[in-house]
Amino acid sequence: MTSNNEIIGIVYIYASFNNTIAQLTDLAGNTIGRTSGGQITKHSRLKANPTIAMFIAKKIAEYARDYGINSLYVRIKA
Repeated sequence: MTSNNEIIGIVYIYASFNNTIAQLTDLAGNTIGRTSGGQITKHSRLKANPTIAMFIAKKIAEYARDYGINSLYVRIKA
């Protein structure tokens, strides 16, 4: 079963030694959701680690699901 109703979004991920920031936009560049490591945890919030990145990805997936996005482009800046 194929669907032509593909809604595409773009995820911008900025990862540094201090923080990880992810932003979800539509193709026009309008921001749908944004989250960072400091919003997820207060413990060692200024350090980027894989566990916090996993929770950031989960939050961005929730934003995409709520908006109905079923396909993503990912742009990473590190």
